[in-house]
Amino acid sequence: MPLLHQANIVSLANGLGTLGDDVTMVNLFGRLVSHCEGGHKQGIEHSISTSARLPYYLSRLSQTQVDFFTLFSCDLDEDYYRLIHRAFSARPYLLYLTRALDDGGELYQALKRSGVAADAHALVAESESVAARAGDFFGRPVHMVSAGINPLHYYPSAVDGLRLRGALGIGEATKVLLTIAPLEEREGIQQVIEALPGVLRQFGDIRYFVVGEGSYAAELRSLCARLGLESVVRFVAAAGDLLPYYNMADVFVLMSRNRAIPISCIEAMACARPMLLASNERFVEALPSSCSLHVPPRDAEQLADGILCLLNGAQAQAMGAQARLYALRHYTWTARARQIHQLCSGMRPTRLAAA
Repeated sequence: MPLLHQANIVSLANGLGTLGDDVTMVNLFGRLVSHCEGGHKQGIEHSISTSARLPYYLSRLSQTQVDFFTLFSCDLDEDYYRLIHRAFSARPYLLYLTRALDDGGELYQALKRSGVAADAHALVAESESVAARAGDFFGRPVHMVSAGINPLHYYPSAVDGLRLRGALGIGEATKVLLTIAPLEEREGIQQVIEALPGVLRQFGDIRYFVVGEGSYAAELRSLCARLGLESVVRFVAAAGDLLPYYNMADVFVLMSRNRAIPISCIEAMACARPMLLASNERFVEALPSSCSLHVPPRDAEQLADGILCLLNGAQAQAMGAQARLYALRHYTWTARARQIHQLCSGMRPTRLAAA
């Protein structure tokens, strides 16, 4: 399961836990990563190592005294969704759509044909645009519930940023760009790399940190070699504590296409980082211009200009301050859990499961 989906599940469990709910998590694809949301996970977690064991666990779950289920969609065959429907059709559950219609067509068809979407108490998505298209597809309303973070774990900290710079041998004057995302083509990391020569003409002392893993890593490293940027771009496969990376960065950059705002953006906001984001409709709808600058991801010149604008101007500091205020107002665990409670329509949950 992608890291961002894991963080999404854990953040919801933590949010419900902060409101006093007892939470059980059941994960089909192995244990959830321990460093999600600072390593803090509310409730009990059960791991199913293979889909072959799914019928057994569904039978167990269907007999469990649980007030409400939240089912996160994933790429399973339609036959498995029919099993899930058989187990949950008589129980109240929310269906959380983890992918957009335009890149999850087969998943949406499986959810529709199996009856899982039709019989859910409510359908949930992370952005308004995803919700609108999914609503048209399923013929019923889809509610928007954003990702959430723990503001006590993600916060501005110059000390943490300087400590990491020292450990990595990066001077205080060096400008640092940061992307935290899966190494996939759709994340647009290659566009940022292609824009760096234009940035380097004005800022010779710059580093671009890319934190993540994925199938596109070899292509990204090859691109850096072709452009002579091996000493500028640094790849970090995994980082247990992301707080120092956010606070080391001068600008957080994300050129993802066709996706809702990821939790890494919200974490960057909570750390008061100015953000340069792709001008895709889901980013634009989620964040006001006071918190982020949006540029076309495929235009290297405009992307370079956007980076330079945030590195050069006083706008960046004010943008970072506004971003943190916006994150605290809209993207905390508690705010997200309250949205889920509202969708439960008065069914006050005391034992919730995220499956």
